[in-house]
Amino acid sequence: MGYTLLLSLIEYKTPVMRVDLDRANEILPSIPKEHYNSVARFLESRGTIEKALEVAIHSDYRFEQAIQLGRLEAAQEIAKDVHSGSKWKQLGELAMSTGRCCLEMAEECMKHAMDLSGLLLLYSSLGDAEGISKLASLAKEQGKNNVAFLCLFMVGKLEDCPPAVSGKHSFGSNRVPEAALMARSYLPSKVPKIDAIWRKDLHKVEINIHQFLTGYEKGRMHGNRWAEMLKLKDRPSSTSFEERLH
Repeated sequence: MGYTLLLSLIEYKTPVMRVDLDRANEILPSIPKEHYNSVARFLESRGTIEKALEVAIHSDYRFEQAIQLGRLEAAQEIAKDVHSGSKWKQLGELAMSTGRCCLEMAEECMKHAMDLSGLLLLYSSLGDAEGISKLASLAKEQGKNNVAFLCLFMVGKLEDCPPAVSGKHSFGSNRVPEAALMARSYLPSKVPKIDAIWRKDLHKVEINIHQFLTGYEKGRMHGNRWAEMLKLKDRPSSTSFEERLH
């Protein structure tokens, strides 16, 4: 087994060890390009990471060095060349943690990475209702149901949150019970419609909760004629308990 030892590489490392970087820069052009990554790792081991970033030619290595140095603009240019979702995501998280000066960069990175959860965190922190609305549409297209639901809920589009209320399963998935609870809590007028959808859906499983569902419309009584479930319209208001105390 043979080994190749470049004289130019040895000549370069010698002034670096002596901290004579001017002399090292004069020798660097004599080293073949394919050995530049080796030179960069040597420079990194000597603590000259800035110079290592300048010398390195491997994109992954340069990206990691740029991140380590906090040079977000350099990392962004590298990410554009590499087209890596994981690198866009990593850069986006770092940009968002840096502060307001880098939020635009964070948004761009997360869009490239299709990091919808990160975008939701960003827009909600900024109170960007328009951004949240656009994210809801994007999340629907990507099938990210939870993100779409949260976006619509946050901007107050309650009737769009559970599409089962309009006669379809929640965002195309079989989650009618969740839509029913959503309607029960926030859209009482939609309960009868989702109730009918849920009853129809229950025919597919071996479970009988007909009385539970009927209770929303007609109420239900115990055998001793005590009320077990009030009709939805007869339920006491949230303030009735406080009113009775006075």
